[in-house]
Amino acid sequence: QVLVLDENGHYTMAGSEVRLYRSGTRDLIGTRLVDTASGYNSQNAKPVHFGLAEDMAVDVEVTLMSPAGRKTRMFRNVDWKGLAGKPYVVRVGRD
Repeated sequence: QVLVLDENGHYTMAGSEVRLYRSGTRDLIGTRLVDTASGYNSQNAKPVHFGLAEDMAVDVEVTLMSPAGRKTRMFRNVDWKGLAGKPYVVRVGRD
């Protein structure tokens, strides 16, 4: 699970793209879009989910729109073992 928040910790990053790569490579494992508005008459704040076939470290890439256009941040060598069912939280700014 990857939970994308803005720099203030708010769930306002709808439309952000999240990609997982094998750590240290550009071998794409999966990609998802952040969606915060699919609930009826409400909003949800759910992390995006990925299924990994094996226990491995990954690089997490987040692409979002900013006033200057598309902005990409990379979080390298993320180890899922220590999260124990909790989402990996990334904070990104729109600057």
